[in-house]
Amino acid sequence: MGIVERKNYLFLHVSCGNLINKKKAIKASAYEGIFISITEKEDEYEGKPVTKVEVKMKDPATGEIAIIQFTQESWFTLGFFARIQKIDLVKPFTIGVMPSEQNEKMSFCYLKQEGITKVEADKNFPKPEKTRVGKKEVMNWAAPLEAMQVIMEEMNEKAGGAKEEEKSDGEAVPVVEDEKGEDDLPF
Repeated sequence: MGIVERKNYLFLHVSCGNLINKKKAIKASAYEGIFISITEKEDEYEGKPVTKVEVKMKDPATGEIAIIQFTQESWFTLGFFARIQKIDLVKPFTIGVMPSEQNEKMSFCYLKQEGITKVEADKNFPKPEKTRVGKKEVMNWAAPLEAMQVIMEEMNEKAGGAKEEEKSDGEAVPVVEDEKGEDDLPF
């Protein structure tokens, strides 16, 4: 059996108001491409389990495939899911990142598509609620996470599902590779 190589993807992580790839010295405010798929991935940050969302997109001009990764329980993610249903997934669109003026570690999402300068957020998209647990107040993400699951399934269905490649022996393998994002923060 010969050598089987993995595709070379551009990994971008949302961090501190930017899209970051340390290995390639990339720090950008947006990425434009065509939607391929969206998945969840279990990861770790400072020894604690964290769920990440990975959006796979393709640059129509170069054919480059990018995987944009962001923490599931974040303001960026809320903005993304509150807007993505208004995007035509078969046409190129832009995923943009904006920094917070109050907290440099916080990022917000904006989406743009041909002719639409700013995709407005769905005002009815659920937001996390503060809940008291003992003496502490915590954010309850149950309602937004449930809505995100439904949207991810719909997006993958519209785009033909989370795609898989075939190895030379015909066995299907997931396309997504793994790369750590050291600066990717869980909030």
